[in-house]
Amino acid sequence: MKSFAIVTICIVLLLLSGGTRRGFAQDLPENPPSLAQRFAESTTTFDSQPVPDDLESRFNKLEEQWKKQQAAEEKKKDSDLLKPTIRWTGQVQSDFVWFSQSAANREAVGNAEDGAGFRRARLGATGSIFETTEYRIEMDFAQAGRPTFLDNWVSVRVPNLGTVKAGHFFEPFNLERMTSNRYAIFMERGLPDLFSPKRHTGIGASNTYLDEQGTWAVGGFRSTEDPFGDDFGDAAGWSGTGRVTYLPWYENDGEYLWHVGGAYSYRAISSQQVRFAERPEIRVTAVSTAEIPFFVDTGNIAASHYQLYGLETSLVYSCLSLQSEYVWVPVHRSDGALPNLFYQGAYVLGSWFITGEHRVYRRSTGTFDRMTPHTNAFKGPIAAGNPRGPGAWELAARWSYLDLNSQDVAGGRLNDITIGLNWYLNPYTRITWNYIHAMLDSPVNGDSTADIFGMRFGFEF
Repeated sequence: MKSFAIVTICIVLLLLSGGTRRGFAQDLPENPPSLAQRFAESTTTFDSQPVPDDLESRFNKLEEQWKKQQAAEEKKKDSDLLKPTIRWTGQVQSDFVWFSQSAANREAVGNAEDGAGFRRARLGATGSIFETTEYRIEMDFAQAGRPTFLDNWVSVRVPNLGTVKAGHFFEPFNLERMTSNRYAIFMERGLPDLFSPKRHTGIGASNTYLDEQGTWAVGGFRSTEDPFGDDFGDAAGWSGTGRVTYLPWYENDGEYLWHVGGAYSYRAISSQQVRFAERPEIRVTAVSTAEIPFFVDTGNIAASHYQLYGLETSLVYSCLSLQSEYVWVPVHRSDGALPNLFYQGAYVLGSWFITGEHRVYRRSTGTFDRMTPHTNAFKGPIAAGNPRGPGAWELAARWSYLDLNSQDVAGGRLNDITIGLNWYLNPYTRITWNYIHAMLDSPVNGDSTADIFGMRFGFEF
């Protein structure tokens, strides 16, 4: 029985297998087409079928929308070029000052009081129009006008000439005055800055030459305006001022350079009187300067005009720098019977970045610019290539000299020795410490000294 069952199963399987093979063979064509023939037939069939109308319509609409979007973006780009750009700028400097006077100094000039206040508190905006016109609007809320007009001007780049500027701005005279206080090494500029013209209303032109190897600037100004930039009167004072600079040596994007320059200013006096008076290189605030008496003072001098001559030089050798300026001032008296006067001032300074940075030079203006520390101090976002660390530390020293004695007018002589330490927490925040040893030679009271310590917390953007 078992053998019969096994034979029966084998017969059934054999019959089923043969039937399947016969059915499959019957379905296959005698000469099957090749793969190439099948691909050609499928392509022909696909190409012969027309694209549906709705699909073609949708494609045309998408193409039309894309063209409209491209046109709108181009139109917006052209429109943006016609709009003025704007960048906000501001500055806060909070100062603390302590005095120690000798008895002779207090007798000679009076008591200099300790104090604290805002040296500068500024807000402004700058930008461009059409890539050919620039503007700046800036006010200081710490000065007499509260606010007082500072840089308020418009400039236009003129082909084959340079930049023509009109408004209220610094007359082009001397390196230390033309370099913004934001990038100055010490809390205050040196004693010869007494003679340097400040901001006045006028028109000037400037440019570079020899592929930014040098700069020139010249302008004419009204020189007796009030804190709001206004100046009225048929006999108002006026001035003509110019400055030229040159770089005999410039390497490694300014890490090594030698700067030289000269400046001149002719200044007509509307009131027929001029006065030169100066304090040591410190201020408590921009307005309340009565706490610091004048150490040297010529008093009012009857004069028709005076002139300014200035020489300047600076050397940057990596983390070391030197800078010096000399200014002399002929004063032409209105009374021809009296001899003309001659005043002068000079300074020499040196600085060393202990952390390895170097001063940054702006070739387009012949001045110094913002320095970026190798590292930023304290916690905060770390920019690529500028990790967190000690910040930048700068040690500096300066000797300044001012001589206001000439002929029958004896205003006195003043020498300042200043030691400074700067801590740059980041490119926009700095803490400054200054120690000033002031040495006065008074024609009435003789020699005396004063020691001054100042500290500033400064932030600007």
